[in-house]
Order: sequence, then C-alpha cells, then structure tokens
Amino acid sequence: MDNVFVTVFLFCFSLLPMAYLRYYPFRIIATLRERRILIAGHLIIFVVEFLLVTALFVSGHAPMQGSAFQKLYFVCYWPYFLLLMFTIRPFWFRHFFVLGIQGIYTVFLHTATILLLKQLWMQTTYFASLYFLTYIGLLLLSFPGMMWLLRGIFTREQLLKPQQMAAFWKYLGFVPLILTYYQGSMGYAKLIQQVEDLSGIHLYMLVSRFILVIIGISLIISVRSGFH
Repeated sequence: MDNVFVTVFLFCFSLLPMAYLRYYPFRIIATLRERRILIAGHLIIFVVEFLLVTALFVSGHAPMQGSAFQKLYFVCYWPYFLLLMFTIRPFWFRHFFVLGIQGIYTVFLHTATILLLKQLWMQTTYFASLYFLTYIGLLLLSFPGMMWLLRGIFTREQLLKPQQMAAFWKYLGFVPLILTYYQGSMGYAKLIQQVEDLSGIHLYMLVSRFILVIIGISLIISVRSGFH
C-alpha cells in the first residue's frame, strides 16, 4: 500500500515540471489573474489526479505496471495542457509547438532512464518508484537547459500580435508533436521482447532519440532567430 502511494505521488509530481515548461514561453504576457488561475488549477489537477490514480490501483481496477503508467501519462497531461491553452490564448498552434518540444524532451528522458535502469528491469517490485525517482532526477538536472532554450522563443511583440506569421505557425505548430508521436509509437518494448541481444536495440533507441533532440533544438533555434 505504501508503495502505491509513493509511486503515484512521484508519477503525478513528474507532470508538474512539464506543465511549468509549457507555460514558461508565455510567461511574458501572463497577467496576475492568469497566473493565479494556473497555480490554483495545477494544484487542483495534481490533487484530483493523485486521488483518482491511487484509487484506481488500490481498488485493483488496474495493475501497477509500466504500461499502465504510460497510458495514464497520455491521459493525465491533457488537463494541464488544456488549462494553459484556454487561460493564455489565442496561441493554439504555438501551444502545440511547445507541447511537441516538451514531448521530444520527455521521450529522451524516458529512454535515458530506461537505459540507466535496464539491469533492474522487472527484477524488483519497486521498479516503478525507482524509475520515477531517476526520471525526476534527470528532469531536474536538465531543466535549466530547457528553460534557457525556451526563454526567448517568443517575444512579447509576437504574442501581442497573434495574427503575425499565422500561416507559418499553422504548418510548423504540429511538427514536433508528429515527430514525438512517431518516436513514441515505434514499439521498442515489443521488439525488446523478441530479440536476445539487446545492445543493438538500446544503442538504436539512444541514437534515434538523440537525433530527435537535435531536431527539436534546431526548430527552437530557428524560431528564436526568426528564420522561416
């Protein structure tokens, strides 16, 4: 029971830095009222999701496995994203662009965490807690770098005139998200179960997602520099 509470708390807590990262590029135009809405909303979402996910595991409606948390992640980040998108608006395509960049960042952190813990995979009942502790540690270590990358991605003038470059954002906004979806749905878990020599698979996972990070950084630099 204690393991359930600790693991779910770490899972829910891991969503908060990403929620702030999605807000960070838009902070320059956020009013005091909007900030208060976001702070209160994030706290409410955190508490509600913690209680619901805990009840889901404690009641036995879902087994505590890695695949369960993976599915829950795709459900639990949406309230944070929708709260931000409808609080600071109308920047729909920019919000999706930042979501995609955050997705690239998350996929890489997930891969790095799994490879660091691969020797412990399925060998301990506390793997989920260990995974989230390692993931949060890597997240906090690399977070200042992500904040630096996103710090000047949008200027106040651009956000106050959302109609500028509207056509540009319509086709760029979903590019990082599409790349994230492609990498996240490549089925590495099933492939790992089918091969005996995992070294090549692990290397390919790391290299392919490192290339994805480079693409994400290139997109950020392109937007910051004004190059279209």
